[in-house]
Amino acid sequence: MTIQRRRPPVVERTQRGYKLLTRYGIEENDYDALLARQGGRCAICDATEPGGQRRVFSVDHDHMTGLVRGLLCGNCNFALGHFKDRPDLLERAVEYLRDFVNNFAEMVETEERLPPH
Repeated sequence: MTIQRRRPPVVERTQRGYKLLTRYGIEENDYDALLARQGGRCAICDATEPGGQRRVFSVDHDHMTGLVRGLLCGNCNFALGHFKDRPDLLERAVEYLRDFVNNFAEMVETEERLPPH
């Protein structure tokens, strides 16, 4: 049986600080201030937990400029990534969902049935 040692929080904080500085150009206190400004929540969905196996919110940044936009939960960060940070694709996705909701309401009103799965 192997016993894993836990690193002291000071070491984790230092490693986190190094990652924040080298990847995003921000210090730990900048991260903490941004999280406080967001009310301790995801900038998109208001989740109060990072989600999944994450212990901290993800730093969302513009891939063209490198500028930090905010802190996101894992789900919102992945979603933006899958939409390639393209607002036009996100707008099309919203339109797609709204169209379904509107059409579903019409189907219910006219007693149409949804096709089987």
